[in-house]
Amino acid sequence: MPEPNAAALPREEAVLAAAKPAPAAPLARILGSFKLTLSLFALLGLFAALGTFIPQGEDSPRILQDYGPRFYQLALQLGLDHVYRSWWFIMVLAMMALNLIMVTWVRVPHVWRISREADAVLLKDPLVPKTAFTRVWESDLDPLEALDRARRGLQVEFPRLAQKDGPRSRLLVGERHYLSLWAAHIVHLGLLLLLAGGVVKILFGSSQPVAIPEGQQSPVPVEKVRIDPRIEWLRLGPLRLPLPLLYERYLGTAPFQVYLDHFSVRYYPGTVNPRLFRSDVKIIRGGQVQRAASIRVNSPLDMGGGLLLYQASWGYDGLYSAQFRVKLPGERDQLEIRAPYKQRVRLLNTGWELEVVDFYPDAGMAGPGQLVNESDDLNNPAIRVQFWRHGVKKTLTWFVYAMPDIQMAKVPGLKLYGETVDPTPFTVLDANLDPSVPFAAAGALLVLCGTFSAFYLFYRKAWVLVEPREGGGSRVTLAGFVRRNKFAFQRVFSRLGRAVDEALTSRDASLKG
Repeated sequence: MPEPNAAALPREEAVLAAAKPAPAAPLARILGSFKLTLSLFALLGLFAALGTFIPQGEDSPRILQDYGPRFYQLALQLGLDHVYRSWWFIMVLAMMALNLIMVTWVRVPHVWRISREADAVLLKDPLVPKTAFTRVWESDLDPLEALDRARRGLQVEFPRLAQKDGPRSRLLVGERHYLSLWAAHIVHLGLLLLLAGGVVKILFGSSQPVAIPEGQQSPVPVEKVRIDPRIEWLRLGPLRLPLPLLYERYLGTAPFQVYLDHFSVRYYPGTVNPRLFRSDVKIIRGGQVQRAASIRVNSPLDMGGGLLLYQASWGYDGLYSAQFRVKLPGERDQLEIRAPYKQRVRLLNTGWELEVVDFYPDAGMAGPGQLVNESDDLNNPAIRVQFWRHGVKKTLTWFVYAMPDIQMAKVPGLKLYGETVDPTPFTVLDANLDPSVPFAAAGALLVLCGTFSAFYLFYRKAWVLVEPREGGGSRVTLAGFVRRNKFAFQRVFSRLGRAVDEALTSRDASLKG
C-alpha cells in the first residue's frame, strides 16, 4: 500500500503523520534489535570465561600442561592465549558499536521530530497526548494583547519561550529539561566511546616491564601494530579451515632511553615492608639527556602520547662490594677486606688472593651445602668467594650473612666472617601505553550525564494557543505535559494557570475563567 501524501491530508492528520517514526529498513531493524544486543553480551561473557580459564599472555605455556599439546596448538592458532587482543573479540566489540549506532539511527529522527514539531493552528504537538493538562479562557482582549499577557504568565515557569504564528492562531511553547529527551541517546554515545576506547587499547595499547640496573640505561619496549591481512589455515583433524587474520603485533621501542641514576628504598621501622621506593632517572634522546625525574609508586612519569612509566618493582643483582673478615690458615690475625664484585684482591704478602664471584640477595638452603636464590629481595644475603694461593685455586666457598657460624670452606683454618654488603639494585618500571584514556573519560562522562538526565530531570512542556473569536475577543488555551512525575507537575500547572489567569484578568473584568 503506498504511503499517503501528507499535503493531501487534513491539517490535523498531516501533523500527526509527521510525528510518526519512519519505518526502518529490515537490515537496520536487525542490527538495532535488542535480541542482537543480548546475543553480543552473551558472546562477551563467553570470551570473558575463556580469558579466565585459559592462561593468558606470559602464562600461556601453562595451557600445554593443563590441556595438552593438541589444545595448545589450537589455542595459539585461534588466539585463545590473548583472548582480549584477538581479532574476533574486536569484531564483537565492533558489532556492539554498530548495534548502538543503529538503535540511535532508528530512533533519533523520531525524537527530533516530536521535540521540534508543533502546529500553531490546531495545537497539535506530537508530545500533547489526550491526557495532557488543559485550561481554557474566553477573553474580550485582542489576540495580540492576550498573547502578550499570556506570555508573562507562562514565563513564571518557562523563562524561554518559542513563538509559532499560523494564519489565524499564535502559539507560545515553553520547555524545561529538554536534555532528558536525549538521555538514552547520550548514554548510547557514551557507551559507543567506551567501546571505541576498548578497541583502541586492544590495538594500540601496551604494557611492558623495563628492568634497569643502577648506573645503566635501557631502551623502553613498546608493543606496536602492523596491519597485515592474510589467511592462515586451521587444522581440525582432517579438516582445513581458513582463518582470517587482520593485523600483527610486534615489539618495538620508544624513541628514548632511560638511565637509572639512583634507586632508593625505605622501610617501615622494625619491618621488611617498604614505605617508599623511588627511581631517580634521566631520559636520554639522541644521546643527550633530555630531563631528570623521579618515579615513585602512584606517581608515574608522563612521557606524552599516552605513555606512562610506573614504578612497579625492584630487586638486587650483583654487588658493588662486600666487606668481611678473613682468617687464613696458619695466621693468628684476621684481615679486614672490602672486595669489589668480581675483582681479584691480594691479601697483603700472604700469597693468598680472593674474588667475590657470586651474590645471592635472598639465599636459601636446597640441600647440604647447596644454596639457591629465592628472590631478588635483600632478605638473606650470601656471597661466594674464590680463593687462590700462589696462583693455585684452593677453594670456592659460600658465606651466608645470617648464619655466620656455618663455615663451608674445605681448607682447614680458612674462615670467613661477613660484615656488610653493598648490592647493586635494579628497578623494574612498567611502560604503559594507553591511548584509550580520552575515549574512556569522555564516554564515562557522557554515560554519567545521560543517566543523570534520565533519572533526575523530568522533561516538561507547556503551550499557550491564542485564537480569534467570531465577533471579537480571543480564546486562550493553556496545555501542559510532563513525561514522568505527573503528580508533581500538576502543582506546577496549577501555578501556571493562576499566573495566566491573573495576567489575563488584571485589566479585563469581563473575562470568564
